[in-house]
Amino acid sequence: MNEPSSEANGSRKRQPEPLGEPRPETQGAGRHVGVVRCAYFPQDPRVFKEVSALVQVGFRVTVYCLRMPGDPARGVSPEPLRETIGSEAYADLAGVRVVRMDRSQTRGSMAARMGMYLGFLLWAAVQLFRTQFRERLDIVQINTLPDFLVFCAVPVKVLGTRVVLDLHELLPELFGSEFRGPLRPALIGGLTFVEKACIAFADRVICPGPSYLEVYEGRGAPVEKFTQIYNVPDESIFQRRGVEKVPNLIIAHGSVIERYGFDLIAEAMAKIVRELPSARLEIIGDGEHMPVVRSLVEQHHLAAHVEFVGRVPLEQMSERLERASVGIVATRVNPFTDRILPNKAYELAALGVPIVASETRGLVAQFGRDGIAYFESGDADDIARVTLAVLRDPAKRAALAETAYSIYEGIRWNRNRVDYQRIFLGLD
Repeated sequence: MNEPSSEANGSRKRQPEPLGEPRPETQGAGRHVGVVRCAYFPQDPRVFKEVSALVQVGFRVTVYCLRMPGDPARGVSPEPLRETIGSEAYADLAGVRVVRMDRSQTRGSMAARMGMYLGFLLWAAVQLFRTQFRERLDIVQINTLPDFLVFCAVPVKVLGTRVVLDLHELLPELFGSEFRGPLRPALIGGLTFVEKACIAFADRVICPGPSYLEVYEGRGAPVEKFTQIYNVPDESIFQRRGVEKVPNLIIAHGSVIERYGFDLIAEAMAKIVRELPSARLEIIGDGEHMPVVRSLVEQHHLAAHVEFVGRVPLEQMSERLERASVGIVATRVNPFTDRILPNKAYELAALGVPIVASETRGLVAQFGRDGIAYFESGDADDIARVTLAVLRDPAKRAALAETAYSIYEGIRWNRNRVDYQRIFLGLD
């Protein structure tokens, strides 16, 4: 199991118990795991890695998820999916059964999302119960959001199925950052109570890293239930290939939504090119905030310096990122984002790309102060200042990349995968 660093722990007195080596009689062959996720599969990279890891040690796996337009109701997605997740990854899905609810993800108001969550919870509970009577489910893994989705496993847990809760996000902080109004304290308090109940219900709990574990422990969660499984990329895809760096190329990638600060990067770019005219920015990804970002690029006459790449298949993403002189993670800090560990930071670290990022507790706890060059969240001037300083200093870029990679090396997926597998192999 990956223990948090002493720096991240501070004076923490209790630690999660080590899992140790599983007994031979608890190996996965012939045992059946149900994996529940209110999202798409296999497009969700975290869940895809986890399912592949279970298959590797002999578990039979059934995934219960939403249905993306064009997906079959059951079974692996059609052949064009190879272009999205890669041919080798696609082959790893052999033998995985997928059952999909006939609806897609709902975005928008909190009420709309809650309606989707509740509908999916009821559907998943029925599906798990039906599977239990056809062929026993030994273990069920519930992936958040939402935390209370874990209660879809109540009927099968009564019948002896063990439950693993994979907490992807801090739900009280997430909804608290989005909701404004006099009922906000009550909402956060209610979600915190539900979170505690969900953790108590589960047999084992997974969280993405030390900054999350610190929050759960502060709320009185039983740390001995927890295992940290970092949200690191699939290293069969995100590995260094010796791609030549493009001088002064800046890359920002991921979901283009307001909290990830792509508009701030565009504002900063206007200042960067005034001092470094050869600088270029590639924005890889798409999202609801893209019109704002495009408008800023037009407003600042940056068309010659900014390229909107759009979505890129994973097999091509690694090579595109590795070309960058600098990668930017410009998260707007709030109580939720202050703790998150963005997957994009791990991807850049894995590829040896120097990172400049908003200073957050999560990133500092993971990468320290030598693995990332930090700027003030929400400050386009500071983004420009720090990015320029890194672009102009080859030694600084090399030191940042080396430090971040050495930290990533200690938690990369091939190490994390073993910890993840032990959770399931150790459950009787």
